[in-house]
Order: sequence, then structure tokens, then C-alpha cells
Amino acid sequence: MDWEAIRKVYNGLGLDHSSVEKLRGQITLIVEDRNDAAHYGVLPTLGTTLMERQVRENAGIVEYVLTDFSVQLLPFFASNLHRR
Repeated sequence: MDWEAIRKVYNGLGLDHSSVEKLRGQITLIVEDRNDAAHYGVLPTLGTTLMERQVRENAGIVEYVLTDFSVQLLPFFASNLHRR
């Protein structure tokens, strides 16, 4: 899911995406690296140490976005905004 898709989900649900917008460039890089590996077999980084660090950083970014999204969804459902 690229940055535009994440932004559309946040906007579509009326959530504030400003806290994850700072990760926009990193999200785009994750998607590009994933596409390169999936479509061309090209890994984004050479060397297992560098790759391991990059995977850990990518997982941290994804975790941050999902946590932010989940925390913002709690009041969304509690206020019955999903019924609009």
C-alpha cells in the first residue's frame, strides 16, 4: 500500500494522517523495494547485515502506521461514525 492509498484511507474515514505523513518518503521506498524484489528479483540492499537493518526499519514504520491507525479508529467506532 503506497502513501496515496494510506492517505485516502485516512481521509475516507475522516482520520488525521499528519502523524504518519512524516513517513511518506519511507513508505514510498518500502513499496518500491517490495516491487523491485517481487517483479525483478532485485533486492534493495546488498549484504545480509544491511538487509536485516532495512527490514527491521521497514517493520518499525509499518508498526507505527498500524498503531496510529488503530488508535484513531477506536473513537471512530465508539462514536458510531462507521454508521454514517
